[in-house]
Amino acid sequence: ESKDIMIEEKKDKDTIYEITSLIYNRNEKIGITRIGITKKHLEERIRMLKKRVILLAAMLGFFGMVAGLFISSRLTRPLYQLTRFTTTLTDADFDFNKDKNIEDIKASLKAGKDEIGLLAGSFHRMIKRLEKVIDELRRSEERHRSLWEHAEDPMIRFTPDKKIIAVNKRVEEVIGYPRPQIIGSDIYSIINNNYRNIFDEIVQYTLTKGKAPTTEMEILTRDRRVLTIEVDIRPVIENNEVIALQGHFRDISRRKEIEQELIKAARFGAMGELALTLSHEINNPLGIIMGFTQRLLDKVDAAHPFYDSMRIITKEGKRCKKIMENLLTFSRPPLFEFYFVDLQSLVEDSLELLSPSFQKHEISVEKSIPDDLPELYADPSQIKQVLINIFLNAVDAMPQGGKLIISASLEDSYINIIISDSGMGIKREDLDRLFTPFFSTKEDGTGIGLLISKRIVEGHGGRIAIESELGVGTACLIWLPSKTKP
Repeated sequence: ESKDIMIEEKKDKDTIYEITSLIYNRNEKIGITRIGITKKHLEERIRMLKKRVILLAAMLGFFGMVAGLFISSRLTRPLYQLTRFTTTLTDADFDFNKDKNIEDIKASLKAGKDEIGLLAGSFHRMIKRLEKVIDELRRSEERHRSLWEHAEDPMIRFTPDKKIIAVNKRVEEVIGYPRPQIIGSDIYSIINNNYRNIFDEIVQYTLTKGKAPTTEMEILTRDRRVLTIEVDIRPVIENNEVIALQGHFRDISRRKEIEQELIKAARFGAMGELALTLSHEINNPLGIIMGFTQRLLDKVDAAHPFYDSMRIITKEGKRCKKIMENLLTFSRPPLFEFYFVDLQSLVEDSLELLSPSFQKHEISVEKSIPDDLPELYADPSQIKQVLINIFLNAVDAMPQGGKLIISASLEDSYINIIISDSGMGIKREDLDRLFTPFFSTKEDGTGIGLLISKRIVEGHGGRIAIESELGVGTACLIWLPSKTKP
């Protein structure tokens, strides 16, 4: 048993703390124990202890922070990847192959078995399903785009206000314009003027009732060809609203040409048989009538009361003979002998043959044919017949005189010949009938000349058209293919 007694005393300006302990054994004092320490030493020991405590606290704080960051990263990384992926989805960016870090995202979503890990796993499975669905959609879109682009018929998509927004490759090939020039233009630019009202009707029908019935129309190409087409128009619907219309333009020009050729062949065959029969049955009695009429005219003078009547009989008999000759010519298939010929020479030869008629009717002639115009690969006699027929029609249209203008130019692969006059013009309702057999706007016309000219031009692979305005004049447009010498 001991009793501690603390004594404070100063020594050499330093405080000394002493602890004296009396040692007892059964209440009997047997000794004394004294322990002393200076205040300076004690304070130094306390300072050292404080430093160790602070250091230990700092170490504990640092390791706690590192552990916290590690745990936090383990918790927040999957959440960050989930957030990043959901942002990708909300931005409608479904091209997973585009992001080079997307595989890291998917890998991170696989890990973990806690609640966050389970959520990440669900997102990973959703990614897989989305990738599959989006891949199928992408393949379907590519198939649809390929079918659209490589369709055999022209396909045009346009807005309800008739602005073209998309075309396929076939449109460029048929119309002749490049795609950038077509897109953004008005669809009326390719519709023949005579069919615009019909086109408006089927567009309006499609907008109000759905797909319109198949309609036959005409469109214009860059080289001024007129194509007959069948049009199917369907609405393009999005969110229960028609956002565009899609037209399927099926070219049936060749089918119509074959139909017309069959009709013409049947008509020409019938006309040929009729012409042969009539030439035999009519020419003989007609020759007898004209012969006796001429003998009577030779025996009477101009003062005879029947002189004018007999002269009219002779004149009309000659006209009937001319009609029969033209009919026989028209009923026979033309035979062409093709050569490379100069258009300038053909025009000058034809004008020279008719120069007396031009002088008689005081008709001036102007020519505008380039010297560097390619030669025609044509039958010169047949083309000359076409030119003479057109020139004669111009003379008949200008009985009081006027101007005949002949011009030519190269357009794409065709030589375009324009023969215009300043005559009386043709009524609009008669224009469509000009190439009908036996139809003529002239009192003594046979109605065969233009039809023969059309047949000759088409036999050369060309095209002929008539434009006219009553009281202004008439223009005949001829397109003949240009070929290069071998």
